[in-house]
Amino acid sequence: MGDEDLLRRGRAARTAWLVLGLMLVSIGFIGIFVPLLPTTDFLLLALPCFARSSPRLEAWLLNHRRFGPSLRAWRAERAVPRHAKVAACIGMALGFGTLDAKGDRP
Repeated sequence: MGDEDLLRRGRAARTAWLVLGLMLVSIGFIGIFVPLLPTTDFLLLALPCFARSSPRLEAWLLNHRRFGPSLRAWRAERAVPRHAKVAACIGMALGFGTLDAKGDRP
C-alpha cells in the first residue's frame, strides 16, 4: 500500500470522525431543549471523535463555559461530578412525574 493510499485513508478517517463528532454535538445541542435527551452524554461521546479529527473542536468543547467543567472532570477522573448526578436525577424525576401527571402511558 502506497503512501498516497495511507494518506487518503487517514483523511477519510479524520473526516468520518469529524462528521460523527459534529452529529453528536448536534444531538447534544437538541438535548438542551428536549426533556430526557441527555446533553452531556453526547458531548462526552463527541470528545474522542474530535480528539481523532480536530484538536481545535476538542479544545472548544473542553473550554466551553457551560459544558467544559463536566467534560474535563470526566476526562480526568472518569466520573461525573456529584452536582451533575443530582441535577440529572432531579430532571429525570420531574420528567417522569410530568408524564405520569398527564396520564400518558407508553
